[in-house]
Amino acid sequence: MYVTEFDWDESNAGKNLSHGVEDAEAEEAFFNRTKLRRAGGRYYLYGATDEGRRLFIVFIWVSSGRPRVISARDMTPSERHYYERK
Repeated sequence: MYVTEFDWDESNAGKNLSHGVEDAEAEEAFFNRTKLRRAGGRYYLYGATDEGRRLFIVFIWVSSGRPRVISARDMTPSERHYYERK
């Protein structure tokens, strides 16, 4: 997965602050060790910030070829277990 830019606008920028996740943290998770799953047109990314915070992110690819984050939150224990498995 090659990402250089993200699709942020007034409807999704800052939206994940309700989960305590800043947009920059969600972006960081794309560039560190990740696991990715696809379900229909949505993608589930399991990743970590530069500080090591484990995040579960739901996103879509938009027509511009950029990922659009729909939701970002801390991983649950079962998601963390999946992420940390080799």
